[in-house]
Order: sequence, then structure tokens, then C-alpha cells
Amino acid sequence: MKKFIAILALFLAFSVTSNAQETKKAVTTQRSATDDAKELSTTVKMDDSLLKDFTTLLSMRADALSSAKSEADRKAIFETFARKMQGGLTQEQLEQLKTNKALYESLMVYKK
Repeated sequence: MKKFIAILALFLAFSVTSNAQETKKAVTTQRSATDDAKELSTTVKMDDSLLKDFTTLLSMRADALSSAKSEADRKAIFETFARKMQGGLTQEQLEQLKTNKALYESLMVYKK
């Protein structure tokens, strides 16, 4: 009986620890997407609705990239989401984004 209780306690301890790590990763991904979208909104004039859409899109991209199996898949996913982001911007907004070369490359250009 003592062994059963000890095993149960260890099982619960490991379950809680692994769940906490998964939650932290999800929060970090969402935080990163929010930060990138806010940085984009400082460079490009956009309304709150578009800012929310870009936050969602960047979060979806991070999730898709984390589940990609190969480098080619990661590149294809990144390029797909870059095209979606470019499609959401007007030509004027895209030109504003291109003036901030570092931000443009971090959002639109795939790097290993």
C-alpha cells in the first residue's frame, strides 16, 4: 500500500511538472506573437482589428512552425504565412514595413 501511494505521488508530481512546461510554452508563443504585432503596429499604421488579426496570424505561424518536421516544411510554412501577412496589408502599409528592414526580415524572410 505504501508503494502504491508513493508511485501515485510521483506520477502526480511528474504530471503537474510537464503540464506547467506546456502552459509556459503556449504563453511564450502568444507573448512573442503579441510583441511582434505591436512592433509591426508602431511601424505600420493599422487599426485594432488588423492588429488583432496579425497577432492571431503570428501565433498560428509559431504553432505551425513548432510542429513542422523538416527544415523544408518550416520554410514552406514561414513563406505561406508571410504571403498571408503581405495580403493583409495595403501597398502603402507594405512600403512602410519595408522601411524598417530588420522588422521586415524578421516577419517576412525565413532564416534557419
